[in-house]
Amino acid sequence: MGVNKSLHGMASNFNHPVQKYANTLPYMLGGLTLVCLVLLMLSGMYMALFYIPTAQQAYSSTLNLIENVPFGEYARSIHLWAANIIIVMIGLHLARVIITGSYKKPRRMLYFVGLAMFFTILFLTYLGTTLTLDQIGADAAIRSQQTAALFGLSIPISQMVGPDAVAHTSIMIVALLLLLAIHMYLIEKIGISPKVTKNAIARTTAGEGTSNFLTHLKLLAGFGCILTAFIGTLALISPAPIGHPGVYDPTIMITKPVEAILFVNDKMLDVFGPYSLIWGPALLFVLLLLFPLVDRNPHVYWRKRIPAMLLGIFILAWALYFIYIDATAPTQYSGICATPPSNGVCVPALAENQTVENVTVLENESLGAGTKMYFISNGTAATPADVYGGFIDVPSKTQGETPYIIAALVVLAGAGVVILASDRLKRMYR
Repeated sequence: MGVNKSLHGMASNFNHPVQKYANTLPYMLGGLTLVCLVLLMLSGMYMALFYIPTAQQAYSSTLNLIENVPFGEYARSIHLWAANIIIVMIGLHLARVIITGSYKKPRRMLYFVGLAMFFTILFLTYLGTTLTLDQIGADAAIRSQQTAALFGLSIPISQMVGPDAVAHTSIMIVALLLLLAIHMYLIEKIGISPKVTKNAIARTTAGEGTSNFLTHLKLLAGFGCILTAFIGTLALISPAPIGHPGVYDPTIMITKPVEAILFVNDKMLDVFGPYSLIWGPALLFVLLLLFPLVDRNPHVYWRKRIPAMLLGIFILAWALYFIYIDATAPTQYSGICATPPSNGVCVPALAENQTVENVTVLENESLGAGTKMYFISNGTAATPADVYGGFIDVPSKTQGETPYIIAALVVLAGAGVVILASDRLKRMYR
């Protein structure tokens, strides 16, 4: 009897009313963010089976994943692209929330929990860059050390990889899942934000609507299949790169770690020093907190919330500016050689019209004591290869796996189209 009641309660949760406008794509961006998170967790768990979280073996175990593990390089590529797409999805979801006034009372706590999830994912993304310990990973580790030093902590790189891996694969994931559970609970209790009309005001909408949550889930499954196929296609076309083994030198930043998403860049670090690693993200967080605090009128129509809209435009412009600055700023080092450069040629090869102006020699501990890497400075603008300290060509098993991958992607995309088409056909005859 108790089991029947429990099953009935679960069924009623899937059949609770939902507004029809909630079944449109803009209102599914949060659900698609969850799809990206699932992809990240599944691919991350697979990679964790073969990853060795030590400073001595992090890089070599990553190479082993690419070269020898079935679908290893593809899993790593899925992880990279899902990590990029999830930031895009969060940005679009946040924009929808701001445009529709979904941060207003009674949804303030829902908004604050969403912000906490956003910054948890940003932190997870940054931690992930340190784990391979290629050059960008080594430099990201240096940034982490600089941040820790501001709080009086001294963490050698030899002791950093293990804790970073634990935080990235368990502690932060548990925190994120707890926040997600609270977020979903609040959505069910408060309901989707009201449809934006000229006279609409923020209010609780739970129990309203002529559609139902099961239909919402079906549509989300359709869009999710298509998004997964899209990410899988990107991973196949453009596999995740791997740089040269990282050289650790806290006095020199050879590459540019992924900092634009944290609103930190080299210019800020030059002007304000390491403290910008703290107040850059903190300022972004404070600006996003301002929406429900300064926009207290109940109206959700955008023309009645001009100050909030201007604040949103400012944050967007600031984000795009920092991304542009980091993408186009010159870098000091533009190439890496495993052997001393000769006649201006090294690996990766310099263009014919380039000459070697300066060579910096640093020891590479990850390749063994006494092994040296030669960093060539020519003062040119950074290229993608420069940012990663130069890519290396690693043989992988992906070519032999491609037919199976393409078949899976076709099935996923086809399933998504069928789900969306069948639901649309059903609604046409209701």
